[in-house]
Amino acid sequence: MDGMTMFHHEWRVNMSTPIHILEPKGKNRHETVVIFHGWGSSIENYRQFANELCELGYEVMLPELLYHDSRGQLENMYATETIQRHFWEVIFHTLEEAKHILSAASNPIENTKVLGVSLGGFIASGILAQNPEIAGLVNINGSGAFEMSETIFRKESGREEMTMEERAVLRKVDPIHHPIRNKQILCVHGDADTVVSMEGQKEFVRSFEQSNELTFRVYPEVNHTITDEMSADVMAWLKK
Repeated sequence: MDGMTMFHHEWRVNMSTPIHILEPKGKNRHETVVIFHGWGSSIENYRQFANELCELGYEVMLPELLYHDSRGQLENMYATETIQRHFWEVIFHTLEEAKHILSAASNPIENTKVLGVSLGGFIASGILAQNPEIAGLVNINGSGAFEMSETIFRKESGREEMTMEERAVLRKVDPIHHPIRNKQILCVHGDADTVVSMEGQKEFVRSFEQSNELTFRVYPEVNHTITDEMSADVMAWLKK
C-alpha cells in the first residue's frame, strides 16, 4: 500500500477537513472506501492502493489526520512521550470529524466502508461503532477494543493504570461497548506485532464475530507492518 502508481483519475480535495477524494470514471459501483492511515504516516503512502481501488470502481477518500500532512506535524513524532500524549487525541478528534468526513462522499453512508491501518484501525472501528449505517470495516494492525488496548499500552510501557475517569472516557467511544451487527468486517494482524498487541484485535473479534460477517486473518511472525500477502488479502476481500 505504498508508492505512487497514477491512473487516469482525478483527485479533488475537500479543504474544510481536508479530504483527498478519488472518483472513478466510467464505473458504476456506487461504493466508497474511506482510508485512515497510521501514526506518523501520510496519505501519500496510500495513493497507489487508492488508485487500485478506484480501478475497481470505488470512490476513495483519504482524510488528513490531525498532526499529519498539512495539519501540522509534531516535533519528535515517534518519541514515546509524544505518542502517549497525542495518540488518543488524534483518535477522538477524528471521531468528532467523522460525520463531516462521511458526508463528503458522493455515495450514501450505507454504501461506504471504512479502512484503517494501526492508528487508523482504531479510528475506523470507532467510526463504525458510532455510525451503524456504514456497510463495513477493514482493520489492519489496529484494535477495536480501546480500553483493553490502552491497558496493554500502559502495562508494556510501565505506566500507571488508568483512573476510573480515564476508563469512562474511553468506554464512551470503545466499539466493544457499542454493539455492531450485520456488517462486513475484515480484521488482519501480524501475530508478532510489538507496537499494537493483537490481543485488542482478538477481543474485538470475539465480541462481534457472531453477529457480523466477520473474517479474522492472522499472519505468523509478522510484526507491525503490511506484507504483500496482507495487501493482497485486503484487496481480494474488497473485490468480493
